[in-house]
Amino acid sequence: MMQINVNKPNNKIMKKYFILFLVIGLMSCNNSDDDNGTQQDDIETWNMTQRLGFGGMEDYNEGDVDWTLNMDTQMLQIENNVQNASFNSGLYPFSMTNNSLTVEFPNDTTVFALTSQGSTRTLFYDPLPNAVDDELTFTFTVN
Repeated sequence: MMQINVNKPNNKIMKKYFILFLVIGLMSCNNSDDDNGTQQDDIETWNMTQRLGFGGMEDYNEGDVDWTLNMDTQMLQIENNVQNASFNSGLYPFSMTNNSLTVEFPNDTTVFALTSQGSTRTLFYDPLPNAVDDELTFTFTVN
């Protein structure tokens, strides 16, 4: 009769493999919350590229009119470096959904229809819905 020799695993070798896998596992863990002690806010900067509406069409260069939206604080910083860009520089509260942006300007609250396509954001505003040709469209690129 033939006898099969079944060796039991060596406990010392198994312990070494266990420790090796444990060390590799711990070293491969990444703490995504580790940001060197600083908290990154969810911020988007929109550069206005065009204004279309009553008064005609006006194109803007990068840096002429920037909107910086801080999603965490819900504050909008407008930096207007040109005339006739429709909005004064300042810091304004805002809220945003998938299809609208509401900004609380000092004298009124403005609700824009928002569309997004790639890195382009378009805001549409109709201040007097019953009036003809008073609509404004603002186009931005997102950085």
